[in-house]
Amino acid sequence: MTNTYPPRLGLPCLFAYLALTVTGCLSATAIDRQSPSPTALAAYGLACTSEINGDLDQALRFIGIAINADGTSPELHIQHGRLLSLREQWTEAADALEKALELQPDNLEALRFKAILALKTERPEDAIADYREALAIQPDDLSLHLELAQIYHAAQRIEEAIEVLRIAREKAPDDFEILVALGEMDFEAARLPGDRVQGKREHYAAEAVEVFLAAAERDPENGRIWLRLVDLAQITGELDLAIRSCRKVLEFNPEFHVVRQRLAQTLAVKGELEEAIAQADILREQEPLNTDFINLAGALYWRVDRRDEALALMQESIEIDPRQTQLRVELGEHLMELERYADAVGVMEGAGSDGEQSPQLQYLLGLGYIVSNRLAEARTAWDRYVALLSERGVDLRGAGEFYVRYGLLLQDLDDWSAAAEMFEKAVEAQPDNLMVCREFAVSLFRAGQEDRARDVIGHAAQRVQLPPFQIALFKAQFALDIDDFATASQEFEDVVSLASNLEEPLPDAELARIFFLAGAANERASAYQRSVDLLRRSIELDPQYPEALNYLGYMMAERGEDLLEAKSLIERALELSPENGAYLDSLGWALYRLGDLNGALENLLKAQESIDDDPVVFEHLGDVYWDLGQLGRARSAWNRALELDPGNQDIQRKLDEKGATEQVPEDLKASSNGC
Repeated sequence: MTNTYPPRLGLPCLFAYLALTVTGCLSATAIDRQSPSPTALAAYGLACTSEINGDLDQALRFIGIAINADGTSPELHIQHGRLLSLREQWTEAADALEKALELQPDNLEALRFKAILALKTERPEDAIADYREALAIQPDDLSLHLELAQIYHAAQRIEEAIEVLRIAREKAPDDFEILVALGEMDFEAARLPGDRVQGKREHYAAEAVEVFLAAAERDPENGRIWLRLVDLAQITGELDLAIRSCRKVLEFNPEFHVVRQRLAQTLAVKGELEEAIAQADILREQEPLNTDFINLAGALYWRVDRRDEALALMQESIEIDPRQTQLRVELGEHLMELERYADAVGVMEGAGSDGEQSPQLQYLLGLGYIVSNRLAEARTAWDRYVALLSERGVDLRGAGEFYVRYGLLLQDLDDWSAAAEMFEKAVEAQPDNLMVCREFAVSLFRAGQEDRARDVIGHAAQRVQLPPFQIALFKAQFALDIDDFATASQEFEDVVSLASNLEEPLPDAELARIFFLAGAANERASAYQRSVDLLRRSIELDPQYPEALNYLGYMMAERGEDLLEAKSLIERALELSPENGAYLDSLGWALYRLGDLNGALENLLKAQESIDDDPVVFEHLGDVYWDLGQLGRARSAWNRALELDPGNQDIQRKLDEKGATEQVPEDLKASSNGC
């Protein structure tokens, strides 16, 4: 960028002014203004010669002779003070200037010099007083205003500095140097904490924009003014100003990458995504290995649904710099959104030890592990997530949703005590959420705290102000969850009755779910016919309800009754959810009951591929293999079922009756995920 701000007289410049005064003698014309005597003038000349020759002691001796010859010349006293200041004899220099001011109180040069000496000796208030006195003498001197503003700035009295420059602007509205100085001071004020500038940050930012735009009208090719406007636009949030200013800066310097990056980001905020992408692509062309630019482009591509390109850019960036933990989090989120869970987990695991220090990554990694059925690893990740937040002083007390998810995970791991702890925290955050209260009670019950579990249910039912129907449903679901099927079947009768008499009828789909739960409770309570009636009612209300279709079909197949209807019901469920392993198992079992062993085997193997940790699937496989005469495979499948459900006496009895356990064949091992 070739254009620069015009010079401003800041504190360094003030001291430079002193240096200029010190390193060269005043002209004879300046001395002549006071008409010193010939002797004084001659001695002054010798002092100048000595100073030029580097002999300060000799210069001071001659300036002393000059003052002795003519002590009425303020200029000689100023020169004396200047020479003393070169020796850093600040007190003596100030005394010399005081004498000059006694002789000529309105001497601006002496006042300025005295102010500079005050700054040198860390007396800013004295310096301000000297400049104010000078301004009283010459109120239209713009340089005095500029210098005083800088002294105020050095004393951290920025609002007073701004006021001085505003006065100067009133005197010279078009003065470029005053405009720039006022803009800079306003800009700095806008970046200070609000308590430092009495809550006027927005006001100062707006004024800075206004004066810099005025300065740009006088010098539109001054790139640094436009650069400052880029910064100000970020403070004020003026998107059009930011875009205009960025474009101006790039006219002067097309390779100003930070500004082009700002332009792309601003265009994106404004919604001009294609132009933002074009700018990001230019940045990538200019610096192909800059991960900031690659990441910017990737984020923009994702926003315009160019997802494959976005993912490729993010992966490229990670290859360049594998330590980008936050990028791994973002990429993991995108991959999970696309249901590419294994890829998401792989990306996040690649963060290694850096990832272990990122709460966000650990939380997301836990979700990925859950979806991938790696529950123990999910627990480890979430344990780490909680620990990291605790180390950072983050209180998770209100994070009810997280505690619910964590509690459900712990339930799946059969750690009921730990699950109860999580749900207790969730209840603290959501005390009126009946689902959370129910899961808390279920966890307590499974952990052996049955009385406390029932107390939780009772207190929640009394505390939460909900219609009787919802309270009854809450209690019935709890009974079903703790396998108290007799109670559940009775309580669901109340739920069905209340649901049928609501003033505002429930939607059919919601009512179908209630009949389904009631049917399931009755089936588990051995009330078979009542269960069939309730499940048929559920299907009447919602013919597209796969759970009800499958449940009724499997129940009928299990009892060996109405097998063709059972097969038809399950097939309807599979039409709605073709990859559901439980439904595939149900169809396989119905076909087995119908005598179609090959069809049964085909569907059961598909079920086992989908859910390889379900003991029922392996038990069914064992039964089919046995009837097909593949006895070794049958025993191996039953062995696997017993591993998954060690207390199952039915499976143990089959193994006892039909031969000793055998080693799992290699091909069954492969189909059983290594088991």
